[in-house]
Amino acid sequence: MAKQIISTGSAPNDGTGDTLITGATKINQNFSEIYATFGNGVNLTTISGAQGPQGFLGPQGAQGATGGTGSAGAQGAQGVSGPQGSQGIQGAAGGGPQGTQGPQGAQGFQGIQGAQGFIGPQGSQGAQGVVGSQGAQGAVGSRTYSVTNSGASSYTIDGASGNPTLNLLRGFTYTFSINASGHPFWIKTAQVTGTGSAYSSGVTNNGTASGTITFAVPYDAPNTLYYICQVHIGMSGTILITDVGPTGAQGVQGAQGVQGAQGVSGPQGVQGTQGVQGAQGVSGPQGVQGTQGVQGTQGVQGAQGVSGPQGSQGIQGAAGGGPQGAQGVQGVQGPPGVQGSTGSQGTYGPQGAQGVQGPQGVQGPQGFGPQGILGPQGVQGPQGVQGPQGFGPQGIQGPQGASGGALGGRVTASQSTGTIANGASANITITGFKTYLLAKIQTSAAAWVTIYIDSASRSNDASRTETTDPLPGSGVIAEIITTSATTQLITPGTIGFNNDDPASTNVYAKVVNKSGSNANITVTLTLVQMES
Repeated sequence: MAKQIISTGSAPNDGTGDTLITGATKINQNFSEIYATFGNGVNLTTISGAQGPQGFLGPQGAQGATGGTGSAGAQGAQGVSGPQGSQGIQGAAGGGPQGTQGPQGAQGFQGIQGAQGFIGPQGSQGAQGVVGSQGAQGAVGSRTYSVTNSGASSYTIDGASGNPTLNLLRGFTYTFSINASGHPFWIKTAQVTGTGSAYSSGVTNNGTASGTITFAVPYDAPNTLYYICQVHIGMSGTILITDVGPTGAQGVQGAQGVQGAQGVSGPQGVQGTQGVQGAQGVSGPQGVQGTQGVQGTQGVQGAQGVSGPQGSQGIQGAAGGGPQGAQGVQGVQGPPGVQGSTGSQGTYGPQGAQGVQGPQGVQGPQGFGPQGILGPQGVQGPQGVQGPQGFGPQGIQGPQGASGGALGGRVTASQSTGTIANGASANITITGFKTYLLAKIQTSAAAWVTIYIDSASRSNDASRTETTDPLPGSGVIAEIITTSATTQLITPGTIGFNNDDPASTNVYAKVVNKSGSNANITVTLTLVQMES
């Protein structure tokens, strides 16, 4: 019978090679032929004869194709070692392929997670008791001056005629009760008629001829101010302002307002019970793990070279005078055939795909309605099956975002009104930023300046008087009133923004001339950009 060759296929795991059973059958047939020729290892067939030449060195077995490293399979049974002949041919070493490792058992599925239990609604909170109204605040103490006119020549104050000098103290409040029809009473920084040079810090209702003027003297008030008729230069007097003055009689302190009774605090609402948590879903069996790739068959070990037969003993020379014949050279025992190189280990088969993990259990809907009484904590259900792992290629990495810009520094932005009359107003638009921090407002002359978020808010605010505060939400960002060319700090800094659609860098402003004469007023804003 010819030697049986095991087919290993042309590539690992391509399905073209012999199966394990076919390969093992060929190995058994090869050994059966060896046993039939040389014996079964107990009764060896003796081969005698002349000592022959040394046997040829058996060829080295072909090296098996290098396969990828597969999962280590179970080691096949060791081939039976051929019997050692007596000085005869050495049996070929067994070289069966290594058996493939059996597939790993499937892993059970993980159970489905149960739905989460409903959470009980929260109970409503009891209404808070009514807070009693705050008592009326007592009247603010102040010194009141009674002001009348003596024709068009002078003012009479508290019965003293001839424009008497007034002595006021910083930090105190004074009330002027004016009854001088046709002679508007002004507090000013200079003895000029008209409405110019008016002193506005702490002054309310300046310039009235019939009514009340309140003057809360600020701590930075100048040492000298003046009161004067808007029309007649002769009706003017001096106001001297000091930090300490003569101690007058203490005014009667107004009665303190009654404080309203504290409202009854409503009872706290009962806390609703916590909903019972649903039982955890049954854990499903773990997904089946893919079978482990079959390990490539091991290369067939080359058969051991046949040991040359032992040479026959040389013929003994005839006895006699002749030299004794040299003993025949004992035949060199043929070296064992080179053992065929072990075929490279077959490539590991691809690892089976991970079993699909079951989807996560659906979460129960959120409970509705008022919270009930707090109940016992629900039993936590078993963990649900984890959803399958997503597949698909990794997304392309997005480009790196642009590096943020450096912080902006403070900048100034200016705009002029053009020449406008005293008391007249002009609308100007200053180029600034979409959103900004307003730190300073500078005017080149006495003016009333108002900053707006858009032109519509400026138009809607046109009729508001100087002594009326803007309403919340009216679009006014900031406003100042100056008595000369000055820079007004805005403390704390005010956030301003443009409300156009789309947003622009326009800063809308209204400027009223308070210089006392025609003027071209320049308004300069100090800004910090907060939006690109």
